[in-house]
Amino acid sequence: MPTPAQQKATLPCLQALSRAFQKIGVHTTHPDRLKEKYASNLSQYVTVDGTVIHYQDEGEGPVLILSHGVMASLHTWDGWVEILKEKYRIIRFDIPGFGLSDPNASKQFNPEYTITLFNGFVDALGIDTFYLVGNSLGGFISWNYAATHPERVEKLILIDPIGYEQKLPMIMKLVTLPIIQSIARWIAPRFIVDSCVRKVYGQPNKIHHTVFDRYFDLLSHPGGRDAMVDVFLTFKHFNGHPEVTTKMKTLSMPTLVMWGEEDAWVPVAHARNWKRDVPQAEIIIYKNAGHIPMEELPEKTAIDADQFLSVIKPV
Repeated sequence: MPTPAQQKATLPCLQALSRAFQKIGVHTTHPDRLKEKYASNLSQYVTVDGTVIHYQDEGEGPVLILSHGVMASLHTWDGWVEILKEKYRIIRFDIPGFGLSDPNASKQFNPEYTITLFNGFVDALGIDTFYLVGNSLGGFISWNYAATHPERVEKLILIDPIGYEQKLPMIMKLVTLPIIQSIARWIAPRFIVDSCVRKVYGQPNKIHHTVFDRYFDLLSHPGGRDAMVDVFLTFKHFNGHPEVTTKMKTLSMPTLVMWGEEDAWVPVAHARNWKRDVPQAEIIIYKNAGHIPMEELPEKTAIDADQFLSVIKPV
């Protein structure tokens, strides 16, 4: 058995080894530790079909539900919440597989499953009708839900949504390769995660260091890397799938499509496709913004969203 002196001598080595494992993204972080850092006094949890969903509910007024993109979390909406919570009851949630929600559901991440899960979520919260907003993956979930349950979605806002066939981002091509996807389930190097974060911004030089930390930390949630791979595989499968564009054309509610002009993940040219297939859609393009304009330009995008939501539909 090592003496106290020997234990003390080996401690720096063990700490260095732990830091090295964390840097290359092999480690996992206990959910309780992540909750200590990234949950708040507003955090609540609800179980839907065996899946624990983390959400926050604040403000008063018409219900506005916000859903985030791939590898992100409900924190992406912080700017919008601060600006809009005096006028709306804002509910934002971590999509299962990301943030602080149960990661084990991600393997079923097809449109039918997400529609059922989201419907169970709003039912569990006792909400009948609402405004729905989604970015990227959250946009894909939102418009699929709105097309299936138009009676519940009063207005729809899509921010750089996934939908039309496109050239896959390099990280998605890489992670979905048969050999690489197996590796990616247990390792996610910090420099690759940081690179992905930079890619979603139009002005990456303005990213605060805590944003890099949050993406990397939450990916270390047990099952988080599996969720990333499984969602990428799902996106690859449905990329250009015939039923996708067919369903888009059935959207009937007032719709606003926002897009960052510098989006490196989903081409801004797709905004024209939305206008073609959803004629009632309004389109706003933001200069100097990338895939998540609501983070880069929170005040401008929130004001535009409020103006759209505040318009009273003629009788």
